[in-house]
Amino acid sequence: MSHEFAQLVDLNQIKALMQAFYDVTGIPSTLTDVTGNLLRTSDGAIVGAGWKRICLDYHRTHPETAEYCVKSDTVLAHSVGCGQAGLYECLNGLVDVAIPVVIDGDHLVNLFTGQFLLAPPDREAFRQRAQRFGFDEDNYLRALDEVPVFSEDFVNKGLRFLEMLAANIADLGLKQKRLLEELERSQRAQAEAQRAQQAIEMASRASSRFFASASHDLRQPLQALRLFIDVLSAKLAGTENESLIQRACQGLASAESLLTSLFDVARIEAGTTAPSLSEVSLASCFTGLAKEVAPQAIAKGLYFACLPTDLTVHTDRAMLERILRNLLTNALRYTDRGGVIMRCRRRAGCAVIEVWDSGQGIAAEHLPDIWEAFFQIGNPQRDRSEGLGLGLSIAKKLANTLGFHMDVTSRVGRGTLFRVFVPDTAIRQDTDGTTINVYCAGA
Repeated sequence: MSHEFAQLVDLNQIKALMQAFYDVTGIPSTLTDVTGNLLRTSDGAIVGAGWKRICLDYHRTHPETAEYCVKSDTVLAHSVGCGQAGLYECLNGLVDVAIPVVIDGDHLVNLFTGQFLLAPPDREAFRQRAQRFGFDEDNYLRALDEVPVFSEDFVNKGLRFLEMLAANIADLGLKQKRLLEELERSQRAQAEAQRAQQAIEMASRASSRFFASASHDLRQPLQALRLFIDVLSAKLAGTENESLIQRACQGLASAESLLTSLFDVARIEAGTTAPSLSEVSLASCFTGLAKEVAPQAIAKGLYFACLPTDLTVHTDRAMLERILRNLLTNALRYTDRGGVIMRCRRRAGCAVIEVWDSGQGIAAEHLPDIWEAFFQIGNPQRDRSEGLGLGLSIAKKLANTLGFHMDVTSRVGRGTLFRVFVPDTAIRQDTDGTTINVYCAGA
């Protein structure tokens, strides 16, 4: 992509440098494009210093002499070599010099100096020029007197500095061009990634809307199959085919569980599951969950405990219980020794519900992936008895729906801690005084 010269360099800084150079040497300078037009800053000021009245007030104001200026600038611009100064006596009688500024092979501008003389002027020739073009003769000659006369040696010294300045401008411009090109590539890549992400999200929302709206239709075949299996089960009870029916029931139960979980995810992602907010006693919530989970812990020979809490939160009870139930189920599934603890603690700005386990733990590289649907560790055969890999994904989505934050920390071989952060805005002190006692079960 091509860039304007003003995008590559700071014209105000160059103008300041030219002013300092003029203050020291008295040599005017400016920047012109390759067609001879003066470059200007964003506020309209000429990028340069030391321009003489004879040019500004006379030569560039009359149509014919202005055409001489442009013609001279153009001839000079196209006659210079790369990085080397070209000297030219303009058609209005003054000496001009141009040094090309070439950036990445493109001749963009010229560093121009001039409006000086190398010998005292022929005043009669300039008087005749004033008469020819209708200039005020006395004022025109006074403007001529302001034009400096320099020796060639002095001019050559000034040109060496200007050549180095042109080279530095070109170098800075090239670096800025590379930065802009990299920025543009990054922006294009970001835009492409954003478009791809939007396409994925649109497809995901469309899929979620489909599942959410079609749940009844998709459940009907399974419900019919359930009826047929129940009839067969009754007829084949006590026969050699009874075990086949039991396996069919297990397979159907897995399919129903998978479909239910998929519908849950679909409804959450489609935004059709709106929270029904009320005052929820955590003590009551914990007690109900403990009664569900304790028998499972005992069956595995594990210890399970709920620690006391007297907090009430303004939230959706069913969603909160689903979140905690999924965390507890996950903890029990991956814990073979020790136990599981659930508790709630107050912290600055929030309450934190914690589910601890002493299970196998999760490797650090897997932690970002555990919230993804169907992600499971240690179940490459996709054994449905080990779950579907949707529990944590559903818990995370429900937490987001409720405005809660979730995180996890884990050490392989030591266990895992899941935390649900409830913001202060949703916390109430328990108004009925209900407090869960320490609930312990199992080993």
